[in-house]
Amino acid sequence: MIAACKGTETGLQSAQPQSIAGNVRIGPKGNLVEDLVQLILAMRESLEGAMASMHTQMAALRTEMRLGFAQINTRFDTQATRLDRHAALLQTGSRWSGRMNSWAEKVDSALEEKDQEIAELRARLDRLESGGTRQ
Repeated sequence: MIAACKGTETGLQSAQPQSIAGNVRIGPKGNLVEDLVQLILAMRESLEGAMASMHTQMAALRTEMRLGFAQINTRFDTQATRLDRHAALLQTGSRWSGRMNSWAEKVDSALEEKDQEIAELRARLDRLESGGTRQ
C-alpha cells in the first residue's frame, strides 16, 4: 500500500504520488510521518465505516432470523395441535373398540346361554313327544 520508495543520501523518498485508502495522497515531497498519520486516520475511518455497515447488516440479519424462528414456532404449534387432535381420536377409537369388544363378548355369552337353553328345551320336547321318560 505504501508508495515505492527509493533510497537517497538524505533518506527515503516517494518515487511518485500514490492514492492510499481513498482520499489520502502521499506526495514526493510529503513528510513521511504526516503521510503515515493521514494513512492511519483514513484507514480508521474506512474501518469505522465498514464496522458500522457490518453492524447494520448484523442487526438486519438478527431481525430476519427472529422472524424466521417465529414462523417456524408457529408452524410447530400448528403441527402440535394437529398431533394432539390425532392422539385424542386414536384414544377415543381405542376406548370405543375396547367397549365394543366387551359388548360383543357379553352378547356372545348371552347367545351361547340362549342356544344351550333352546337345545335343552328341544331335548325335553322330543322326550315328551316320544312319550318316553328318559332323562
